[in-house]
Amino acid sequence: MSLRKFALLLFMLNVVLVACAGSERHERTIWYVSTSGNDSNICAEPSDPCLSLVEALARADADDQIIIAAGTYNEIARSPCTVRPCRPVPDDYAFKVDFNLWITGAGQGETIIDLGNTYAGFYVRGEGHLLLEDLTVQNARGNFPGGCLSIMGNSNAELVNVTFDHCLYAGIEIYADSAATLTNVTVTATIIREPYHAGFGIYNAGELTINGGVFSGNGTTGITSEGTLEANDALFENNGLEGLNLTGDVTLNNVTIRNNNAGNLHVDGLSISNGAVVSISDSVISENLRGLSIDGDGTNVTIQGGSINQNEQQGILVEEGELHLDNVEISDNGGAFPGTSIVAGIQNQGNLEIRSSHISRNQNGALDNWADLTLIESVVDENVGGMPAISNHGAMNIQNSLIANNISGVPRIVFSDGAVENRSEMIIANSTISGNLGTGIRPIDGHLRLSFVTIADNIVGLNIFHGGAVISRIANSLLVNNGRSNCIRSSGTGILPVLLVGTNIETTTDTSYLFGESCGFPISVSSTELKLGPLADNGGPTLTHALLPGSPALDAATGLCPEVDQRLFPRPFGPACDVGAYEASGVTLSLETDLPAPTPTPVEEIRATIIQAARCRTGPDFVYPDYDFFEPGQITTVHGRSADSNWFYIQALSFSGKCWIGKAVVQLNVGEDLLQTLRIIQSPPTPTPTLDPDESYDTTPTFTPASPPTACPTLPNSPGNCK
Repeated sequence: MSLRKFALLLFMLNVVLVACAGSERHERTIWYVSTSGNDSNICAEPSDPCLSLVEALARADADDQIIIAAGTYNEIARSPCTVRPCRPVPDDYAFKVDFNLWITGAGQGETIIDLGNTYAGFYVRGEGHLLLEDLTVQNARGNFPGGCLSIMGNSNAELVNVTFDHCLYAGIEIYADSAATLTNVTVTATIIREPYHAGFGIYNAGELTINGGVFSGNGTTGITSEGTLEANDALFENNGLEGLNLTGDVTLNNVTIRNNNAGNLHVDGLSISNGAVVSISDSVISENLRGLSIDGDGTNVTIQGGSINQNEQQGILVEEGELHLDNVEISDNGGAFPGTSIVAGIQNQGNLEIRSSHISRNQNGALDNWADLTLIESVVDENVGGMPAISNHGAMNIQNSLIANNISGVPRIVFSDGAVENRSEMIIANSTISGNLGTGIRPIDGHLRLSFVTIADNIVGLNIFHGGAVISRIANSLLVNNGRSNCIRSSGTGILPVLLVGTNIETTTDTSYLFGESCGFPISVSSTELKLGPLADNGGPTLTHALLPGSPALDAATGLCPEVDQRLFPRPFGPACDVGAYEASGVTLSLETDLPAPTPTPVEEIRATIIQAARCRTGPDFVYPDYDFFEPGQITTVHGRSADSNWFYIQALSFSGKCWIGKAVVQLNVGEDLLQTLRIIQSPPTPTPTLDPDESYDTTPTFTPASPPTACPTLPNSPGNCK
C-alpha cells in the first residue's frame, strides 16, 4: 500500500471514529468543482459541478468530500448558496472548516486556488478535521493571523501533495492543542507585513509532522516551532531568516538546511533555544551565514551523522545549553571571514561533547572552548587561519583523537599560534598531534596534562614560551621528529616547568637553531633509533604513528595506563604498555610496506572468583601500593600472571585499569594446563618511598571558566583584529 493511500485510510478511519463519538454520522456526499461549472448547479454530480470551492464548501457537511478538477479558481468575493440556505461568505477566511472534510484536486500544479489577495485561506477550528491533497493555494490574504492555512481549537489537518504560495503572515499556522501532518508539501514566498513581522513558512505551537517537502523563499523563517515537530526528508532553503527556529521538542531526520539568511540579517540556518530538546540525524546544514546556534538553559541538542559545512561565518555556536555530536562532519566553514577572530568551526560556551567526528578545512580554527568540551575518537585536521586549530579557555578533555596538518598563525614564526593552545584546564590522552605547520601544543596559562600522547612532525613540538604561568604534567609521551625544536622555553627560566611522570621519550633536536631546545626528557634518542612510522591507517577510528620493531618506546611505559590505545586496541600487549598513543601488537611493521591494521591475539577468557577479602596491588608483590579492594564472591577477568604464577594480573572492579592479586585468595575457572596459557606480565618498577602525586590519566579537572569574548560584529567588513 502506498504512503498516500495509507495516509488516506488513517484519515478516513479518524473521521469515522470522531463521527461515531459525536452525533449521528452524516452520509458522505461528494461535491464537484470545475472551471466549466456554475454555482447554480446541483454540484453533486460530475456532470453538474460548481464553479467555485467557496460554493462547494458552503454546501458541504460533515464527512463530505469535494473534488476539484484541474484549472485555476479565482476564489474572491462571491454570493454562494444560490440553491439552498447555507453558510455566508466569511469576513476574513474563504474556507472555514469545523467538521470532517476531504478536499481533493487534480494535482499539485494542476488545481490552483487563487484568493486574489482578498481572503486568507483555510481556517480549521472547533475540532474540525481537514484532509487536503493534490492542489495549490496562492495569494492568501486577510487580517492577522491570516495565511493559507490556520489550525486551532483542538483541530487537525492532513496535507498531501499541496503547495502554499504567496501567503500573508504564514503559509501554515498550527496553534496549541492542534495538529497537522504534511506529506510532500511546499510552502514558499510567505509575505511580511507590519506590524506583525511574520512571514513564516510555518508557525507551529501544536504538533507537526513533516514527511518530505520544500520550505523556501519565505519572508522570515522556513519553520518557527514552539511545539512538537518531527521532520523527515525535507528541504529548508533561501528563507529570509533561519531555515528553522526551534524552541520546542523536535526530531529532524535527513533534512537539508541551506542558503538561508536571504535577508542578510546575520542569523542562522538552524537556531535552537529556550530549553528545546532536539534530535537531528543524517542531515546537512550548509551555505548559511552561521550553520547552527544553540542558546538557553536546558537546551539539549543531539546530532548524529550528517554534516555542517560551507557556512559563511561559523559552523556552530553554543552560547548556552548542551550539544552532543556523533559522527558529524564540520568542514569548510568561515570562507567569507578569513583572517578574522571569528572561529569558523565551533565556538562553545556551554557543554559540548564531540565523538567520532571530523572537523576539517575551516578558515579560522576548528574549536574555541570557553566552558566544557570533550573530544573523543575524532579528527581535527587541515584547519587554517590566524586562530589555533584548538583554543581552550575552559575545561577540555581530548581522548583517542588526532590533531594533524593544521596551519595556525604565521607558520614561519615558530613561536606563533599552536595547533593546540591552552589557557585553562586541558587533558590530552591517547592522542596524536602531528604534522601541524606551526607549534603542536602551546600552553599559555592554566594546567595542561598529557598522558600517552605522541607529538610528532610539527615545526615545534611544545612551546612553553609563557612557561611561568603554566603547570604542565607529561606522562608516558613521545616528542618526535619536530622539525626545528621539540620545545621552546622562556629565556632565563633555567628548567622546563613540567612535571614528568612515567617514561617520556624525545628525539634529539638541532640546538644550533635560535630557539632549538630539548624538553629535558630523561630519555633522548635519535629519530632513527626511535623507529616511529609515518602517520597512517593502522586500524581504529583515526590515523596513528606506529611503533616499529626495536623502538625503545615498546613496553617502556610505567605506572597506570589506559585499557586501550588511540585505535581502541587493548593495552598492554606484552609485559607493559608502550609509550605514546600507539600500542604495538606483534604484527611486523616496516617503513617500506603498507602498515596493516594489527589484530590482537585472542586469549581464552579466564575468570577468577575471590574467595576472601583481598587487596589488589599495582605490582606482583606486597611492596606495591593498593589499587583496588575485592570482597568474597566477586568475579573478574584474569589478563596475565607473574613468572612464578603466584600473582595474577586481573581487571579491577572499582576503577578502570588492572591490578595484581595473590594466587591464594582466588579460585580460577580453569585447570593448571590452561593456566599456563596466560601471558607472563613483567613487573613494573619497584616503587620508591616518594609517592607520585599521580592523578588518573582521564580525570576531568575542576575549573572556573574564563569569560567568553564580547561578540564581534558580524558585518561583512568586520575588522580582523576583533578579539
